[in-house]
Amino acid sequence: MRGEWGCAAGGVRYCHGRGPSSTAPSASFYPSNHRRFVCWKEKNRLLAVRHAQAAHGDPAAQDPARLRKVRRTMTRIKGVLTERVLEFDDPQQRAALKRVINAAG
Repeated sequence: MRGEWGCAAGGVRYCHGRGPSSTAPSASFYPSNHRRFVCWKEKNRLLAVRHAQAAHGDPAAQDPARLRKVRRTMTRIKGVLTERVLEFDDPQQRAALKRVINAAG
């Protein structure tokens, strides 16, 4: 297990940080990749709104910090996915998953 271990009331152990590593990395790869895809769609929506506002002469962006947050989240998810892919033993499967990660920028 990766992350920091601690004890809650009643002696129950919990982990915070990266979270538990899976024996089958692919089980945790696809949900994270889906979250990244959702962030990618949100980024495109925010860029479209910004472009539409600029086309109509409205210089004030709706929420510029939101776009930075989405980009930062995507970068963090990509880092986690890359760490998980490196745990694969099969080089062909590792290469295929790296292509999936790098396809969305």
